[in-house]
Amino acid sequence: MNAWIHRGLLPPPAEKGYLSFSVAALHYTLLILIAVGFVAALFVTSPIQVPGIVLLLTVLVGCYGLLHSGHFRAASWIFLVGMWAVITLASFSANGLRNASIASYTLVIIFSAVLFSERVVLLFTIASVTSTSVLFIGMQNGFLPLRTTELILADRFFQNLALYLISGLLLTAAVRVLRTSFQRIALNERLLRDRNQALEREIEERERVEAQLRASEEHYRLLFENTPLFCTVYDLEGRVILINPAAAAFLGGSPADLVGKSMADLFSPQDAQQLYEQHQNALAARAPQRYEGTANTQTGRSLIYERQVIPLPPLTEHPDQPPRILAITNDITQQKQDEQRQRALEVATEKNAFLTDFLSTVSHDLKTPLSVMNTGLHLLEQATDPAYRQQKMTQIYEQVTLLDRFIQDMLMIARLEHLPALEAELTDLNPLIADVIRTLRPRIERKAQRLDYQPAPELPCINADKEQLRKAIVNLIENAIQYTPAHGSITVQTRLEAERVLLEIRDTGIGIAEADLPHIFDRFYRASEARSMENAGTGLGLAITKKVVEMHGAELQVESTVGDGTAFRLGFAPMPRPAHNN
Repeated sequence: MNAWIHRGLLPPPAEKGYLSFSVAALHYTLLILIAVGFVAALFVTSPIQVPGIVLLLTVLVGCYGLLHSGHFRAASWIFLVGMWAVITLASFSANGLRNASIASYTLVIIFSAVLFSERVVLLFTIASVTSTSVLFIGMQNGFLPLRTTELILADRFFQNLALYLISGLLLTAAVRVLRTSFQRIALNERLLRDRNQALEREIEERERVEAQLRASEEHYRLLFENTPLFCTVYDLEGRVILINPAAAAFLGGSPADLVGKSMADLFSPQDAQQLYEQHQNALAARAPQRYEGTANTQTGRSLIYERQVIPLPPLTEHPDQPPRILAITNDITQQKQDEQRQRALEVATEKNAFLTDFLSTVSHDLKTPLSVMNTGLHLLEQATDPAYRQQKMTQIYEQVTLLDRFIQDMLMIARLEHLPALEAELTDLNPLIADVIRTLRPRIERKAQRLDYQPAPELPCINADKEQLRKAIVNLIENAIQYTPAHGSITVQTRLEAERVLLEIRDTGIGIAEADLPHIFDRFYRASEARSMENAGTGLGLAITKKVVEMHGAELQVESTVGDGTAFRLGFAPMPRPAHNN
């Protein structure tokens, strides 16, 4: 019961906004009028009041029922028309303009404005004015109202009470709506102002960013157009999308003329294909690639280039755009020519220094044997003792041999400098060394030296030029014989160690000072101990040996201690032995 009463006192639900206000205003007005009507019925003093009160309550209760059943517009029309009709009937039937109900036309007009549009307001205003005018004319001429009664205070009281309550309700609701509207307008204005300020800041920021972008684009444009580097943007097919003036000038055109040209239109077919492959490699790697090479244009120009090929990501506004390639080319033709001239100058300087050193060394090294030969010949002419003559002839022969060896070494190192390639073949190192030892055995025996040869069994073959390698081995063993005193020992050993075929030649000779070790492979260099010995070498043997070893891609190491001897080690890459048929 309480819940039913609570629901009855509340207006029915309606959409928020003006409709909600209209429904609430009509609901509370009906409640007030119904309450006043029932109370007024308790104070009826004349039978003439009863029909009016019953008719009024009937209209009001019917409107209340329609309103709460969801028929707002029907309830509104019945309320306005019913109220206007009750007021008009009451005024025309009794007391005319003196009837208290006539003032309720104002209430009807106000509610027509609340519940409907301006046309309905105009309709009820005209109807009310017309009704009032008819009453006035009728009362002036004496045929209206239909009857006149005594003033009934209760009617006046309750009619004015209802009018006051409803006026207060409407004005309170209207003020509340106006206040809410003004607050909402103020809030909207504040929100709009904040939004406008935010938009202004956003516009300022966007203008600043656009200005920065324009400045950045201008900087990049100036850089792109004025850099001496050749900058070109290509599509996937190798056609020019964008090209800077430096690149266009080199290719013999203007940027506008070259846009759309393919690489085949700009370069020789072979070079165009090579450049296109560079683009594909950069796209596949998804990273910048650097290349060096040469290229010839269709206009007959050529260049040595250093080229950066950079795959470009799609533009932000065109994410589906195919990839493009930026090629930045630096013409290093002049740089390479300068480098070649510099290298040629360095080679010429080195040759000049070598020639000076060579002439100085040769003049010194040739002077000694020639002086010995000249002195020997002079003494030989005067000598009569056959033994003495034989001694001098032996000395002359030794000097001739030294001169011959000196010349042969110089010719040898000259040939190695200009030898295009080795005539390499599978070589068994053991028999090659054994053959060298057999050749040098007489010299070993003359000095009463002992040579111990220790060949490793099943030693892998190596890839070598037998003739050149033989000369290198001869030089190393001769070096050991030369600088090992009489009755000294020489050990020649081969072995397989750490995946390398090693040849080690160790002697018990005079050794090499630590300060001389870095220079023993230089041409014409002889250590101080070697220079003091009789019949010292030419100073070219170890230089020849190092050159031969390097041409074989092998390693040459030396270790030595003065007074204890020297060890040379050669390391070669092993090769499989050839199969032998039974």
